[in-house]
Amino acid sequence: MSIENLCDFGGIVSATDNTNLLKLPSSYIKDLFKDYHLLVFRGFDSLPLEEMVNFSERFGSLLKWDFGYVFDLQIQENPTNHIFREGRLELHWDGSYLGPEKTPRYSFFQCAEGNDSEGGETIFCDAIKAYEDSEEEFKNSLKRANITYETERKAHFGGTLSWPLVCPIAGDGRSVIRYMEAFNEDNEDINPIDVSVDGMERADSDVFLRQLNTHLYNSKYLYEHRWTKGEFLMFNNNALLHGRNSFQSASDKRRIQRVHIL
Repeated sequence: MSIENLCDFGGIVSATDNTNLLKLPSSYIKDLFKDYHLLVFRGFDSLPLEEMVNFSERFGSLLKWDFGYVFDLQIQENPTNHIFREGRLELHWDGSYLGPEKTPRYSFFQCAEGNDSEGGETIFCDAIKAYEDSEEEFKNSLKRANITYETERKAHFGGTLSWPLVCPIAGDGRSVIRYMEAFNEDNEDINPIDVSVDGMERADSDVFLRQLNTHLYNSKYLYEHRWTKGEFLMFNNNALLHGRNSFQSASDKRRIQRVHIL
């Protein structure tokens, strides 16, 4: 196998002699996550869902949702939640509505069908670097902020929750921005997420959150991933926020499968 840089916080692991991902030592992958927040695995054989679960269990306990361990994500006709439609998906971290104890450490994906055309790329944001790079006055504002989120439950998540905007990473010593992006115009008609800063007037809260959005979308913190059939992707959910560009067409066949690792 070989490893090369994908972006400032990501790497590509390419198969050489061994094309069975289950035979790749978990210790090797864990060591890679000391240097990277995101890994793409290419040239490996596809995994049946049971083996995808088996691979994931090597890194920790798995988060079981109503649908089981494997989430199948593809555009749907007449969806009840905007994650299944062709519009943009806001930056967020996985497991937000479950609380700190059930926040996944890793998300592991297999791409069953790649993108048909441009659009639908997954966006990853280095939320550690975005915090560390902040100017001192803005950083202090980030540290003081507590954010409340509210959305109707129309899929496997929803409700009302409140989180500090800046959180320590357990066992790491660094801090990270945990945030679900406000003002996603593409979900306003289906299940909008109301986002507000606790203790602020709405107008002041909106100004602050728009400033935060602009900061997070600085290109130096971002990587946009275009999916290719057969590849795998694993990322550190404690370090990165992620979202999605809008698809060009509601008929795009992109299909990815995900497991959450605690």
